[in-house]
Amino acid sequence: MTTESPGRLTPDRRLAAEVLLRQFNRPGRVDHWLREGAERLDGPEARRSWARVYGVLRHRGHLGAVLRPYLRFPLEEQGVELQVALLLGSYDLLHMDTVPDRAAVDQGVELARFLGEGRKTGLVNAVLRRVSRDDKPVRLPDRDKSPLAWASTVASHPAWIVDEMAARVGGAETAQWCEVNNQEPPLTLCLRTPAPSGHDDLRGQLVGVPGEYVEDALVLTERPLGGVHALPGFEDGAFWVQDEAAQAVCRLLDLRPGMRVLDACAAPGGKTLAAAQKLGPRSLVVAVDVDEVRLRLLKESVDRVGFSNRVAIQRRDLLLEPWTTRSGDGGFEVVLLDAPCSGLGVIRRHPDIRWARTREDLGRYADRQVGLLESVAPAVVAGGTLVYAVCSFSRAENEEVVERFLASKAGRDFSIGTLKGCTPAIPESMVDGEFMRSYPHRHGADAFFAARLERDL
Repeated sequence: MTTESPGRLTPDRRLAAEVLLRQFNRPGRVDHWLREGAERLDGPEARRSWARVYGVLRHRGHLGAVLRPYLRFPLEEQGVELQVALLLGSYDLLHMDTVPDRAAVDQGVELARFLGEGRKTGLVNAVLRRVSRDDKPVRLPDRDKSPLAWASTVASHPAWIVDEMAARVGGAETAQWCEVNNQEPPLTLCLRTPAPSGHDDLRGQLVGVPGEYVEDALVLTERPLGGVHALPGFEDGAFWVQDEAAQAVCRLLDLRPGMRVLDACAAPGGKTLAAAQKLGPRSLVVAVDVDEVRLRLLKESVDRVGFSNRVAIQRRDLLLEPWTTRSGDGGFEVVLLDAPCSGLGVIRRHPDIRWARTREDLGRYADRQVGLLESVAPAVVAGGTLVYAVCSFSRAENEEVVERFLASKAGRDFSIGTLKGCTPAIPESMVDGEFMRSYPHRHGADAFFAARLERDL
C-alpha cells in the first residue's frame, strides 16, 4: 500500500495534473510532456504519473458519468482546473487499488489548491467523499442491450468515434473494440535478421512470445522497467519497436533484392528499417519526411541497426515539392506512403487522441492524404507499386481517399492491385476484399488500413 503524507501534493500527481491541464487547454503530445516531466521524478513516481494520465484519458467519459450526480453542472462545463482535480481524484478512488480512499480525497483537495482552485476545495472534498461512499450509484448502459451507449459511456469513447467503429464492425464488436482500447497495449519488436553478432539467441534473452502474423515479430509479455533502451540487443541494433500490423503493412510492398524504394513520410522509421532489411545490403531505400526532429530519430535508428549504407534520408515537404520537381528525382519500383492521419487506429496507445479529434478533422486529414498521393505518384515507374497506409479506420481516410486519388489526374494510370502473391503473404485474417485491415480486438494489433495501387505498364 502506498504511504502518502496528508496535506502535501505528491510529485507524480503534480506532473499528471500539469500534463492533463496542458492537454485539456491545447491538445498535443502527452507522451512527450510526460517524458520531459519524468526527468525530475524517480522511477516509481514517473510510472505512477504515466498511469494516472493515461488512466484518466482512457476513462474520462465514465469518470464524468460517475461525478455527474454530485455536480450542479456536467463536468465538461466546469473550469478546466476543477475538471483535472476531480478526474484525478475520482480515478484514484475507482482505479488505483493501492491508494486509500482518504488519501485520494486529500490529494484531490491538494490538487485543487495547486491548480489555483483554492476556493473550491470544499466542493472537491465533498464530491470525492461522496464518490468514495457511492452515495448516488449511476445507472450505466447495459453492454448487451445497448452496446454503443456502453462503448460511449462506460468505455469512454466519444459517440462519433463509436459510430465510425460501428459502421465497420457492428455494435457488439464495437463494444469489444472499445474495451480493448482501454487496456495496456502490447510492446512489439521487429527482430533484425540475420541477428547481429552475439545476439543469435535474442528470443531466449527477451521475455516475449512470437508474433501471430509476422515471423520477425516478438511480442513482449513484460514491459521493461528501464524502457526499451534497457533491453539486451538494443544498442547493437538487434531490433526496433514496431506493431505487428505495421510489420504486416510492409508485406504489401512485395520487395525483391535490387529494387529502389521510396518511403514517403518515413519517420520515425519502422517501415524504412523493415524495407531495408527485406531488400538486403545492395539495395537503396530513400526515406523522406518533413519533420526535422523526427528525421533525426530516424537517422539514429538507421545508424543503430547498421543500415546506413542501405538508406538515404531526405528532408522534404512533399505537398510543396512534389516528386520530380527536384533535379535528380528518380523513379522507384515501390513507393510507400504511410500518410499522416487522425490516428484513430492507435487510440489504445494514445488515448488522448479520442478527445483531441473531431469528426470534422477527418476531412482535413483526407484532403492532405489525397494531396500526398498525387505528389508521390510521379515517383512510381511504369508497372510499379504505390502502397497507401494509415493507422485509421474511418472511411473518409480509407476507401474514399483511394477513390479520390484514382479519379484524379495523377491517379489515372493506377488501379487497385491484388494482395495475393505478395511475399511473404498478407495474413489472411487481415485481408478485407481489395484492402488490408487490422483491428485491436481481432488481431491484438493497431487498426491499420492499406491499399496496394499498381501503375499501368
